[in-house]
Amino acid sequence: DVVRMVERGSPGQGEGSEDGPHATIVLRRSRPVIRCHVFPPGAVVACDVPVERALAPTEGDCVWIDIEAPSEADLAMLTNHFQFHSLAVEDCTHLQKRAKFERYASHAFVVLCSLDRTTKEDLFDTVPICVFLRHRLVVTVHPKRVTAVERVANLLVNEPDRVGHHTERVLHTIVDAVIDELLPLVEDRQDLVDEC
Repeated sequence: DVVRMVERGSPGQGEGSEDGPHATIVLRRSRPVIRCHVFPPGAVVACDVPVERALAPTEGDCVWIDIEAPSEADLAMLTNHFQFHSLAVEDCTHLQKRAKFERYASHAFVVLCSLDRTTKEDLFDTVPICVFLRHRLVVTVHPKRVTAVERVANLLVNEPDRVGHHTERVLHTIVDAVIDELLPLVEDRQDLVDEC
């Protein structure tokens, strides 16, 4: 795994830890996992472009940057280059188990809870997707592989019209992918309830 989970305030760290009982990500990976996509106006989306291209878009470009298992340098980029709020960036280091929405002066911040398809231990275990959204820019951050995000990235390559050319549409498509993965589990449980 490129990321390891620990529990703040867990045994070995002492009770009454100032950090509280939040699950925290230890940022560690062997290689960068950053995918950048640029949507030039009136042109075909450019998938998997270099980070430098995404950080310096031309006029009219929309940009989606997806960061898996962020390093400290990646988090610093969110604060220093994009000027995202420090509290929102800090949330990217916590294993959020609840969806949330925050509006800041220059951007919105959303946390989605997507099914964790990398493990079969708990069918309902989730992975947070932290989303920063502003005009012509969406940045997604998650601690490990998320199949819902991968589905949207694959759509950009194979069926770009289903995603569109605007960052709001990218977010909408990610939310759709998250819900699509949840629905079969919900329907299965509903069938069990109906049988009782």
